[in-house]
Amino acid sequence: AYTDGLALLANLELIEGNFDEALGAIEKIGTEVEENEKLLNIRGRIFTARENWDEAESSFKKAIVLNSSNFNNHRALLAFYQSRGKKDQAKEVLDGMIKEFPDQPQAHLLLAQFYRMDNRPEMVEAELKKVTEIAPDNPRFRLQLASLYLARGDFKKAEETLVQARKELSDKPDIGAELATLYLDQQRFDEAQKIYDELVEASPG
Repeated sequence: AYTDGLALLANLELIEGNFDEALGAIEKIGTEVEENEKLLNIRGRIFTARENWDEAESSFKKAIVLNSSNFNNHRALLAFYQSRGKKDQAKEVLDGMIKEFPDQPQAHLLLAQFYRMDNRPEMVEAELKKVTEIAPDNPRFRLQLASLYLARGDFKKAEETLVQARKELSDKPDIGAELATLYLDQQRFDEAQKIYDELVEASPG
């Protein structure tokens, strides 16, 4: 309870911008911090706010060493490097996350985001396709892939993605609505009308 209270106090002080007080609360816990991934991440955030970069990095890395199977530990270090503009280090963390969590959609989405910021559209596409393979029943990922194609002006691939998704996820109306919208934008009114009629029939309410 004592440790939990100090951890909560440290978080509150950090949110309030009282960085010295936040660090003081964590330091009162003593050596237990070094063996607690949650406390190490709090300390890392405090050091980041204080611009104690080396200490922050060390805290985040120690949390990963303690528990590499906790996705959030890796994400904390990734966020630290990204906030510092450390692209090479961020990519190294992302590669580690993909290795540690190959079937975690969020890892691939974070990598796709990295490639998007690095202006590598072909790699963004590869990661989003990987996500749809990992979680084929999640319509959100199909829509994200289709949106990528639409943003690139590749309407053929967008249509193919949505048509395939609609075949495999026939009970997800968002996919049909997106496909109908694509047809409307292309003035393919009969095809759009057909989909809208089917959506209304499936969900008359």
